Amino acid sequence: MAIRHLQDFGLPIAVSLLLAISLFIGVSAALFIKTTWAAHLYLVLATYLILPFSNKERNDFLVSFLPEKSYYQVRIIENLLYSLPFLAFLLYKKVFLFALLLVGIALILAFFRQKNRRLFIMPTPFYRYPFEFIIGFRRVFYLLIIPYILLFFSINGQNFEVGIFALLLLALICASFYSETEKEYFVWVHAFSPQNFLFHKIKTAVLYVSLLILPVFIAMLLAFPQQFLYILGAQIIGYLYVIAFILAKYTHFPDNIDIVHSLFLTISILFPPFLLLCIPLFYAQSHKKLSQILHD
Repeated sequence: MAIRHLQDFGLPIAVSLLLAISLFIGVSAALFIKTTWAAHLYLVLATYLILPFSNKERNDFLVSFLPEKSYYQVRIIENLLYSLPFLAFLLYKKVFLFALLLVGIALILAFFRQKNRRLFIMPTPFYRYPFEFIIGFRRVFYLLIIPYILLFFSINGQNFEVGIFALLLLALICASFYSETEKEYFVWVHAFSPQNFLFHKIKTAVLYVSLLILPVFIAMLLAFPQQFLYILGAQIIGYLYVIAFILAKYTHFPDNIDIVHSLFLTISILFPPFLLLCIPLFYAQSHKKLSQILHD
């Protein structure tokens, strides 16, 4: 699917792979330099990437036409393939225990199939509008625990960088709630101009993000009061991440975000000053797109 998207855009596959590999190596190297918890984060991120393959509906579909032996072979191969970049870098850094743990997790998850969770509806601190935070929170609530665990290690070990990473990670998890678009009807029903619609989305998102991120922000201030400006800057960057994702969501509405805007978002995450270019650009494009659906 990724290759098809690249071909539709016209970007050469070799160039795309080279950029992706370079980006992965650069971020990984920076992660291992900046924090001693890099190997732990690798395990968490790799698990997050391969866990969706255990989706019940997807696996029911595979079982319907694959023999049992072939089914498990497919599951093992795809889990190992998605773990391969992380595994290769762990081996390069000679973190053999974590490399072994990663292989073990990939193999175990190949035999794991998520069950339906319709009997239990998780309560959330969010009002039912807009839908992004309700669905996003229930889908990845277990990931929201990770930043708070990192916060504990940061304060306990007096590692300021890990705390900042936890704050930004929490903001990015919230931003990911806006990665899927709703049906056109659920935008059309709003009696808003494009400008007011986007402002309403951003205002609500900032409020909801604050419910999750302010405990981390306050704890960091109490633990590292001398780093107030850096903590405040990270908080503002976190909000800007969310705003950028919201605006990017509507640049091609009702279609999903295309690969170019995804690339812009990735660069913004790695290089936050790029947000100063992306946000105005995304706003102009999303305003133009929503003008076809909403009317002033």
